[in-house]
This record gives sequence, structure tokens and C-alpha cells, in this order.
Amino acid sequence: MEIQQIPKVPQGEFRYQRSYTKPGVHPYDAVKWEIRDAVITDHKGQTIFEQKNVEVPSFWSQTATNIVASKYFRGRLGTPGRESSVKQLIGRVAGTIARWGKKGNYFLDEEEAETFESELTHILLHQMAAFNSPVWFNVGVEDRPQCSACQPYDAMISTPYGMTPIGDIVSRNLLGLPVYDSKGITLVTGVKQNGVKKVYRITVSNGVAVDVTGDHVVLTSSKRRTVGTWQRVDELKIGTKLQLHAHKGIVASRPLFDGSLHDSVSEDEAALAGWLQSDGFVGQYPSGTNKSLTLEFETANNQEYDFVLGRVGKVFQNAHYNVTPVRVQSQDVNYRRVRMYGETLSPFVTKYNLLDRGTAMQAPRNLVAASKEVIIEYLRSLFQAEGYVTMSTSSNSSHVGFAVISRSLARDVQRLLLCLGIYSRLCMKKEKRPDRYDLWEVDISIKSERKRFSELIGFISSRKQERLQESL
Repeated sequence: MEIQQIPKVPQGEFRYQRSYTKPGVHPYDAVKWEIRDAVITDHKGQTIFEQKNVEVPSFWSQTATNIVASKYFRGRLGTPGRESSVKQLIGRVAGTIARWGKKGNYFLDEEEAETFESELTHILLHQMAAFNSPVWFNVGVEDRPQCSACQPYDAMISTPYGMTPIGDIVSRNLLGLPVYDSKGITLVTGVKQNGVKKVYRITVSNGVAVDVTGDHVVLTSSKRRTVGTWQRVDELKIGTKLQLHAHKGIVASRPLFDGSLHDSVSEDEAALAGWLQSDGFVGQYPSGTNKSLTLEFETANNQEYDFVLGRVGKVFQNAHYNVTPVRVQSQDVNYRRVRMYGETLSPFVTKYNLLDRGTAMQAPRNLVAASKEVIIEYLRSLFQAEGYVTMSTSSNSSHVGFAVISRSLARDVQRLLLCLGIYSRLCMKKEKRPDRYDLWEVDISIKSERKRFSELIGFISSRKQERLQESL
């Protein structure tokens, strides 16, 4: 095999050459244009986006027209500043990049700069190549354009019907998926794997964290209730304030997308999965007389017992189970264990990753992107089993809390609460005993958030629910 070194081009000898355009003829003048209406409907046929009188090349499809108008045109819809032509869109991007090139001395003269801009305009106009979405979003719009930023595979993206890892969106090419941005709901129009980059984790004071690359920009401010500015993540300082929109992203009851993010999940399955993670046992002993896969639900009163058994009967129809009463000191507690055995339980255990215990527990991925009703059932089980309500007359404060030793599960619970529009704080309670783990607590302390928790989730037992109402 012969290896040849490509000779360097002497400075000044390389020039951008015209391959598709002619001097003095603008690429826009070489094609036919027409006016259309861009309209996008949901699965019910209801209009979710409309912009009339959009100017596009006549050879562009209606799908391309809808995507460009809904996704890439800048400016508020219905205002004079709104872009309405592909000429404006391509001109903004190609013109901005050409200006950057001139500022950086990439061109030998003005003629070469014009050649570059004309050729790039032609390529984009005829869809011979296309930039990724952040270029269309931001180039020529913001002072700090975000053209190449990305997130790691497991970073959660907020959608109208739950969270999902960005990696799933990319690997499954989920074009058309509705997602939240800073202005509301938009659609995924393109995906790309951007290779390997350094990742930063931004953690704000209430415990919410997001993982992004350093060239990602976020809206920041130095003081509360001030106009924000866009800032690169790798330039952030401790104490910088970020906006958290806890009440804007609400999970839909039914999908807005003709596709599936995860396996279907029933409310009853979600309730049992949450109970087993918080007040249950899942395991398989390698030795002894019983080596079968085992599920055990622990209940402390009749309401919990009825709640669990009712769902066991629906999820595991005709399955055998044993109920074992357990004597305890408190007369207020009617403690019982509901135990099931057998490999027939394996699909359920696998579906919800229930063999992950202790510090390894996290919310099942298929629950994170489930419907509103499923999320509510899952959280209700968790909070009933491991949650509590505290009230302090001295400090005039009340809290709804949930505490576990798994940081991942606590973070997921906080995320799921945000999916329902409930703000909370995540904090660590340090354990002094050397043989114990630190506790991670999700705390709902603001009265309006506790009220929303009561209205949407609440507790199974009347005792806890009454205490919650008393705290309001």
C-alpha cells in the first residue's frame, strides 16, 4: 500500500469556484416561486399550526413547506417581524455565514465572498444539503447562535406526553415528535449524532440538573425577575440564575404523535411497579428451598391492602399469592405481606427493571414517557409507601416529602413531578452512621405546589390525605 501526502495549497492560490451559479444572477431569480399556506394538523385532524401566504420554491413539497414555516421561520407568528419566505430564511443563514467568513478573513476578496454566498444559497435552495436544526433556528437571530450544541444519549427531553432520552429520539429517527422549547411546543424535524464531546452538568439550587455540551447556550440572569441573556454553558459561573418553567410543560393524557416512545404501560402496572420499588421486595435467591422469582408487597393498613390486591388481580390474573399478617407493636398498623412466586412474573419484572434495588433504582424508562394518568398512579404508590407530610406550627411551614437512598430515583421523581407541573426541591440528608446510606429527599414545600399535588396525586390512605389537606 502506498501512502501519498496531499501537497499543501500555497496561500492565495485556492479560490471558491462557481459550480451552480453565474455572476450577476441571484440564485433566487433562477427558480419559480409560489405562495402557499403552511398547515399542520394532529391525529384528529385539528389544526395545531397555520401560517398563510408563505413564499416557497415551486418544486418544494408541502411537507417541506410546513416544516420550514413551523420550525425555522423566526419571529412571533402574526406580527410584521415574522419571516414568511424561504428567501428570508436562506438569506439570513447564508448571509450571516458569509459575513462571518469575511470578518475572519476566509476570502481573498469581495468577489470570492459573493461566490461563496451564492453557491451556498443555491445548495440550500435546491436541498442538495442542509444544516442541522440549531443552525436554522439561531444563525442570524441571536447574538450567541447555538449551531452545534448537543446533549448526551441519556439526557431527558421534555415532550407533551412525558420525558424521553434524546438518544432514543435520534436512534429511532422520531421526526414529527412534539417537544417543548422556550416558546412552547415545536416538532422534531431532523436528528443527528454529533460524536464525542465534553459534557457539563448544570445543577440549580432546587436540585434540577441538565447535561449538555459546553457550546450549548442557556438563558441566564444575574438577578431575579430581570431580562435574561444567552450564555454558553462552559462560561457559566456559580451563582448564575437560570429560569425553570415548572408550570409550562404539562403531560398530555393522550399522544400528540403518531408513533410510540416506549412500550405501552397500564395505570395498574405503574402502581404496582411504584409499590415494589418503595415498599416491596423483588428478587431471586440463588440457594435454599425456594429459588423462584419472588415479588412481595408490604401494606400497613386496609386501604393500602385493598389498593395493592385490586391491582394484583388485574395485572396478574388468576395468579396465586400468599398473604402473611405480621404482628407489630402499634395497634394502628395492620401489617401484611402479599407474596407471589414464579417465572411467570419475569416479563413484568423485566419490563420495569425491578431487579435494580437500593442505590441502583430509578424510575422505569417506559414510565418516564408515559401518559399523565400512568405517571400519577406511579407517583401515588411511591408517596404512599415512602412519602410523608410534616407541619410545623413554630415555623408555620409544611412539607410533602419522599425520601430514598437512590439519588437516581429521587431525581426521576422530581422530573415526573415537573411533568405534572409540580415544583419541588431535591436535597441530600447526610447519614452519620457508617453502615447506612445518605438519603435523597424530594420536598414539596410551597403551598400552591402542595395543593396541586393534592389535586392530582394525593395519598391512598385517608390518614395521610387528611394530614395533607390540613397542611393547606
